[in-house]
Amino acid sequence: MRYDYIFVGITLTIAVISLLISLLVFMNVRKSKGIWQIGFLFVLEFIYALGYLFECVFSTLELKMFANHFQYLALPFFAITWLYIAKKFQNHHFVPNLKKTFPLLIIPIMVFITAELSFFTPVNLYYTNESIDWSWMMGNVSFPVLYLEKGVFYYLNSISNLFLTSFVFYVYIRIFFQTSGIRKKQSLALGLSSLLGIVAIIFTLFSPVSTGLDTAFFIIVITGFVTLYSIMKYEIIDLKPSAYLASFELSTDPIFAVDDKFDIVDWNQSAESFFSSSENGFYHESINTVFKDSELTDAVLNDLPYSYKYKGKHFIVEAVLIGKTEGKNSGYLIKLNDMTSYMERLENLRYDATHDVLTKILNRRAFLEQLNLYLENKTHKDLSYSIIMIDIDDFKYVNDNYGHVAGDYVLQEFSRLVSEMIPKEGVFARFGGEEFTILLRSGDKTSSLALGELIRQKIESSLFVGDHFQTKIKISVGASVHTPGCEHTVSQCIQLADEALYQSKKNGKNQVTVTIADTIKQN
Repeated sequence: MRYDYIFVGITLTIAVISLLISLLVFMNVRKSKGIWQIGFLFVLEFIYALGYLFECVFSTLELKMFANHFQYLALPFFAITWLYIAKKFQNHHFVPNLKKTFPLLIIPIMVFITAELSFFTPVNLYYTNESIDWSWMMGNVSFPVLYLEKGVFYYLNSISNLFLTSFVFYVYIRIFFQTSGIRKKQSLALGLSSLLGIVAIIFTLFSPVSTGLDTAFFIIVITGFVTLYSIMKYEIIDLKPSAYLASFELSTDPIFAVDDKFDIVDWNQSAESFFSSSENGFYHESINTVFKDSELTDAVLNDLPYSYKYKGKHFIVEAVLIGKTEGKNSGYLIKLNDMTSYMERLENLRYDATHDVLTKILNRRAFLEQLNLYLENKTHKDLSYSIIMIDIDDFKYVNDNYGHVAGDYVLQEFSRLVSEMIPKEGVFARFGGEEFTILLRSGDKTSSLALGELIRQKIESSLFVGDHFQTKIKISVGASVHTPGCEHTVSQCIQLADEALYQSKKNGKNQVTVTIADTIKQN
């Protein structure tokens, strides 16, 4: 078996794989999330592998040295690249500082220059002597290798690489002890690979010559692939599929994938469990058949959010364009974002903001907003309306004799009784304390007086019975009727109704006073 052929084939394979990896990283630099440095590392590996391949294949000293020089287009810059990757791994936002980086590049540049000048020029600072060693055997076949005596700059390069690689090891081990989870595993693998590089560099310091198979080549290749695997394994091979699985299959929100005709081609478990489906699921059913809402597709096409209610749930439908083929939309990912709890909280907040805590009817602010909206509506200008103010007579007597708990109970029961008598066109609210108000849309003098009297009589005849007390109360009512075109403001409406209520109080309480508001004269 020709082991030399196998060895050359392996070296060629490493070169090709390194080139393909670097191309894939650079072609997908946006998707690589900032690991383009890995692509540069594999460019260096490709150059190194290709140069070593030529060195193994060529038989003359001149050609082998030419191949060796080709390797040194990459060799001096491996350690500095490892350092850059380590710093980038430590801090994703790391940007090299030129003043700090340039001193680290001085030795690699000097090594590059002296290595390129050796053999072909009188400058022998990197290698002092070069020849071919024909005694090296691979199997039963002689495998000629370079015999190189090391110069000053060779050792300078080794010491520099030892320093940089040791610092890389320190960076990864520090991250290992400071983090947990995936980054801890990544930093451990990267630290061990840099430790392998440290050991290899140390061995080069104890021999005055370099000959035989280049073990540094394999160590650098292994380090490169460990770096690639460590960074990409957890993030791309493990985390990304898990992220896609979590965002689609394991999502608690129903998700559908539809084609350009809005026929369903895929769906997640939440969609299947929430919507009833046939034996074959939803495959190639129209999305409108499932949602039973033809306006949905219009919202998707117009890139608009869409509110959808189904089975007591409130969803906001979000559509994401999957892609385009020949200028046409390929399909959409339709997600139903469950907003039920959010909408319930929002509704509760809205209720709390507009309702009285004790009586559960509208509060003063909500009533004034309702009145303002009514007055601003131009369609109501030709209609009459009335504002009715109600005050519980001598309510202080209830609090003083039975306590505030009894007073609260009376207010609650009073609100419940009056709410049952308010017509559909009425708005009932607690205006403050024991004072209440009603907006009677389309109310005139007759209907306002009738409603006022109905409420007064009902309350007068009612007995309010609590745990340890019972009492009866009476009310005074004042109503201001506003005829079409009166142009009264909200505050004027309230003031006029309050004046009518004051008149009922002044005339002896427990009665209803209705006034017709004068029309405001326009200048």
